[in-house]
Amino acid sequence: MSAWVKQDSKQVKKRGKNKASWYCEWNEPDGTRRNKSCGPGREGKRIANQLKEKISAQLSLGTYVSDKQKSTTWDDFVAEYLRHISNRAANTVVESRASLNHFGRVLNLNGKPVGSLATKHVDTFKDERRQERGKKPGSKLSPATLNKDLRNVKAALNVAAEWGYLESVPKFKTEREPKHLPRYVTPEHFTDIYKACEVATFPTELPCSPSDWWRALLVTLQMTGWRIGEVLALEWDDVNLDTGMAITRASDNKGKRDEIVRLHQTVIDHIEPLRTFHPNVFPWEHN
Repeated sequence: MSAWVKQDSKQVKKRGKNKASWYCEWNEPDGTRRNKSCGPGREGKRIANQLKEKISAQLSLGTYVSDKQKSTTWDDFVAEYLRHISNRAANTVVESRASLNHFGRVLNLNGKPVGSLATKHVDTFKDERRQERGKKPGSKLSPATLNKDLRNVKAALNVAAEWGYLESVPKFKTEREPKHLPRYVTPEHFTDIYKACEVATFPTELPCSPSDWWRALLVTLQMTGWRIGEVLALEWDDVNLDTGMAITRASDNKGKRDEIVRLHQTVIDHIEPLRTFHPNVFPWEHN
C-alpha cells in the first residue's frame, strides 16, 4: 500500500495547472479512499509529496492510524480492552474494569474519544479521585488504591496506543504511599490455627483425616510463601518427596514461569500422608 500525488483534472481545466490544488491521495487499510488538499503551485506540490512519503511509510510499517481509530470512544475502547484481557486472572480483569470505570466516571468520558486523553486528564483524575471516600468511615481514598487505579489505566492506555487509538500515552505520576511494617502471623496465632484443625470436617473421602489435610495445607503455605492458588494447583507429578523438590507451574503462579522449590522437611512430613491416586496434592472436595 502506498500514497500518491495528483491534481484534480476538473480544477486544472477550470483554474489552470499553476492555480489548481495538489492532493495527496491514498487507500486506508480497510479500502477507504482518502485525500488531502495541500494547496497550489510548487509549495503545494512539495507539501503533498512530503505527506505522501509519510503516509506511505505508515501504511508500509503498519503504523497508520485512521480517523475512525482516532474517534473511537472511551466506552467502546474499554469494552474492547476488557475482551482483550479476558483470559487473564479473574482478579486482574475485575480490578481493571473497576479502575477504568472510575477513570471514565470521574472524567465524564462517556461518548468522548479515547484519542483526546492527555496528561492533564490523568492529573485531574488524581485530584478528584483522591478526595473520594475511602473504605473506613470518614476517610479519604488511600494512596495505594489510587495508585492501583493509575496502574490499571496506564496499562489500558498503553494498549490503546498500540492499537492506534492514542498518539502517545499520557504521563502517570503515582502517589507516595506510607510505608508500613509487614504483618506476619505470630507463632502463637499459627499454633492456635494449627490446633483448631482438629475440628475440621471436610474435605472428605481422602486417604487422611480432614485435620491432616488442613495442617498440611497451612504448613505448606507458611513454609513456601506460595499463594493459595499455587498450593491447591500442585500436582503429584511436580512433587518429588525423595529429593524434597517441587515445581510451581507458570499457569498457577504470579511470576508466570515454572519454578523449582526445595521443600522443608516439615512440609514433606505433612504432605506425605496425603498421597493418593488423585492427581492433585491438595484436592479440594466439597462433600
